[in-house]
Amino acid sequence: MIIRQAKPGDLESLYRVSLETGHLGEDASHLYADPRMMGHIYSAPYLKLEPDLAFVIERHTR
Repeated sequence: MIIRQAKPGDLESLYRVSLETGHLGEDASHLYADPRMMGHIYSAPYLKLEPDLAFVIERHTR
C-alpha cells in the first residue's frame, strides 16, 4: 500500500469511492440520483482546485 499525490486520472476512482463510502462509511448510491454528486462535493474540488492537498492510497492486489 502506498500513499501518493492524486493525478487527474484518479478522478473517476475518487467519484466511485465517495459514493461507496458516502453514507456513514457505507454505500450511498441509493441516496443520490446523480452517482457523481458525492464526488462533486467531497473529492473533485481537492483534485481540481487544490491538487497539492489531494492524495490517494493505492493498494496493489495480487
